[in-house]
Amino acid sequence: VLLLGLWLARAVTRMAAGAATRAKFDNMLVDFLGRVVYAAALVIVFVTVLAQLGVQTTSLLAVIGAAGLAIGLALQGSLANIAAGIMLIALRPFKVGDAVEVAGQSGVVQQVRVFQTVIRSFSNHEIILPNSQITSSPIINFTALGQRRVEVNVGISYDADIRDAREVLLALAKAHDKVLAEPAPSVVVNGLGDNSVDLTLRAFVDAPDWAGTRSDLIEATH
Repeated sequence: VLLLGLWLARAVTRMAAGAATRAKFDNMLVDFLGRVVYAAALVIVFVTVLAQLGVQTTSLLAVIGAAGLAIGLALQGSLANIAAGIMLIALRPFKVGDAVEVAGQSGVVQQVRVFQTVIRSFSNHEIILPNSQITSSPIINFTALGQRRVEVNVGISYDADIRDAREVLLALAKAHDKVLAEPAPSVVVNGLGDNSVDLTLRAFVDAPDWAGTRSDLIEATH
């Protein structure tokens, strides 16, 4: 029974890993699920072998259940992070390299782990977020749709001609090689300040070029 049980445990683990691989799960999730399935199978084999030896397993199963409950209550925060990590890896609301805003933090995803997700902020800081915080808050993926809108705010005096300012800003946008022709750039009035008319230049770029293009346009408008 022991030898057959060990063989079956390995076989079931391989089958579970193969199914997860065919479902195109992340390699880390495949490995994690394989370890969980193998550990559960070993427990079943161990209890079955004891039963074959004549050991009363009813009390043992009760002890295992109580221990599992106690461990679950003690590690409920960690278990929540594991469950959230599995959801992130399986559902993939974002992937490594995407620019995102999650749990109030913005940056580029560096790594998605079972417990935590690592993000590099736009200020080049490393941010490590518990996965449970990510899945319990809105996720904004700036990269998913391929294009991202750049917005540059410019103030002009009340004496200036808005149409001239608009033409200058549109010319700056159209002259930049990263700005897309479609959707076309636009300039709108977004407010009237105490000392200036506030304009906003809006232009679409490919998502990976967003930060550099925005810096270029801000420098050009200055």
